Amino acid sequence: MLTAVRGVDHSAFGRAHRPGTNVLYLTGVEVKYDTMKNMELSQYLRPLLKWWWLLAISAVLAGVSSYYVVSQQPPIYQASATLIIGRAFEDPNPTGSELNLGQQLASTYADIAGRRPVREQTMAALGLDQLPQYIARPRPNSQMLEIVVTDISPQRAQAVANEVANQLILQSPTAPKAEEQDRLAF
Repeated sequence: MLTAVRGVDHSAFGRAHRPGTNVLYLTGVEVKYDTMKNMELSQYLRPLLKWWWLLAISAVLAGVSSYYVVSQQPPIYQASATLIIGRAFEDPNPTGSELNLGQQLASTYADIAGRRPVREQTMAALGLDQLPQYIARPRPNSQMLEIVVTDISPQRAQAVANEVANQLILQSPTAPKAEEQDRLAF
């Protein structure tokens, strides 16, 4: 038969125990377990209150170093150009298949915009050795293609966005003929 003694003066058993530890005595067996009931909030906050200045200095140092790193970076600009693919302007009442075809063509032109011929023609037209980063993506559920250029120069970003759009138009099957280009340039 096991007998348990709990909540009695433990010194009567001749054994010392750590404060905050409950001791459960079974006949011939001693079992100790910690409880958090006796822990007070001040015991948790005491180290924070003692070292508050170190926490404050760490926060200020992190803020100042972050500000310094960000202030040393050049500003980044984005420019975009949007093209409408298909016959949206010519046909006021397009059918569902024409809209679907326009969406598929927008995806195809987005892929073509990242290819080497468009990149090389854009660099040649602008006289650049290297193009800034750009992405061409079709707008969801529409016949629109958006070209977004990111650069540290806003003028160069806009010029590249416009020229990539121009090169896509020139390489499309419905590109204007040389006579039309001369007339449009005039």
